[in-house]
Amino acid sequence: MNQKDFNEIQRIAPLLTQEDFNQEVKNYADRGELADLYEQIVADVQGQYFYNCDACDEHITPDLSRKRIKTKVLKKVPQLALFLKNIHSGAEYQVQALSMLRGEQVDFGNISDFKRDLRLRHEERWTRVLREVTGNNEVQGGVSVLGAVSEELLKRAIDIVSQSPDIFQTTQDDTKSYGDFVLMSLPNNLWFSVKSGFSRERLLASGFNNDLVGVGFFEASDEFISSHKIRNLKKAGFLAIYLPDVAVTQQQHENSTTTFTEVQDFYAKEGNVPPLNINGTAFFRKLSTLGDDIKSLLDVELQKRSTLKF
Repeated sequence: MNQKDFNEIQRIAPLLTQEDFNQEVKNYADRGELADLYEQIVADVQGQYFYNCDACDEHITPDLSRKRIKTKVLKKVPQLALFLKNIHSGAEYQVQALSMLRGEQVDFGNISDFKRDLRLRHEERWTRVLREVTGNNEVQGGVSVLGAVSEELLKRAIDIVSQSPDIFQTTQDDTKSYGDFVLMSLPNNLWFSVKSGFSRERLLASGFNNDLVGVGFFEASDEFISSHKIRNLKKAGFLAIYLPDVAVTQQQHENSTTTFTEVQDFYAKEGNVPPLNINGTAFFRKLSTLGDDIKSLLDVELQKRSTLKF
């Protein structure tokens, strides 16, 4: 949220003019309210390079104004997500806006760096304590959005690797508990459980004795050096945990280290071989290699595709 970002966005993907925005929302029943809201947002962004969504508190219907920003304004002008304060913009718009600014698509080579960038912007976005009020629980909303951002990043990276219908994101509640993505395979489908900064017990909660893969932007390497936890992960059906091999925190960035490197260094220091999975292959893997592993499976026709060597 600064002049540099604003100037770059205006060069790459300029904000819609008021006239163009009005045209975009002309069929909406609340087009008048949307036009007024957009005018206020753009005026502030052009003047101070951000719009504080707490200004919605002065509106007749504050929560409705926030909803319009999140569901309608950003749908038409997603790059505005870079310049909004004190609001949880949708994961799709956050990632799309940052992709515009950086001039690159999310892939497995830059996915961890995208996550670090988005996390820093999330921290910058909030200038006050999050509220916990009925109809606008910002604490709960923040947890949901951070998780959704991780899934959105993985979805976009997978789309770069393959457009195969044999791998897709789960959306229904009755299957979501198994994993966030599934790759059709034999003898079992391969389920992907996506996590944000920390695994804690949430990875274990995903396990139902299927073939599972943990994918995360894990910040703490000490979560993956407990033999007890690793044993439980394997018992739950995990074949691999993909750890960031690019810095995901500012401290890692400054120290030129990564979660994957720290885990590997631990086992090397202890004189032990890093854990293997039930198939005898590496249990901890670089997140940047996930795309290649997915592609190697999808390159084989379904009838011959197997997770037995994964």
